[in-house]
Amino acid sequence: MPPALPSRSQILNVFETLVIGAAGGALFWWAALPGGLISGAMIAVATAGMAGRKIGLPQPIAHIILMTLGLSLGAMVSPALIRNLSAYPLTIALLAAATFCATFGSSLYLQRVHG
Repeated sequence: MPPALPSRSQILNVFETLVIGAAGGALFWWAALPGGLISGAMIAVATAGMAGRKIGLPQPIAHIILMTLGLSLGAMVSPALIRNLSAYPLTIALLAAATFCATFGSSLYLQRVHG
């Protein structure tokens, strides 16, 4: 049996999520904020979700986007980048610690508060 097609409301929810993310990314990019495209999209979608909008992406789309982000970030690594990392050891250590804390804290919050 073929998988069921998504309903009209599910399609609209995905479209709304994509539009909100694109608008947030464009706004932050236009404002020339660091990491504007990704942080603007993330903040806009998170704000809409906290405001009660039903947002989200189906797993296949989310996986494609995550893979694309990984490819993009991986393509930025070069021998020159690795050489330059040694110039900022404290900054790199703080960034790694902040990333760990944000990931762990978000996971703990989502598990405890939202199940």
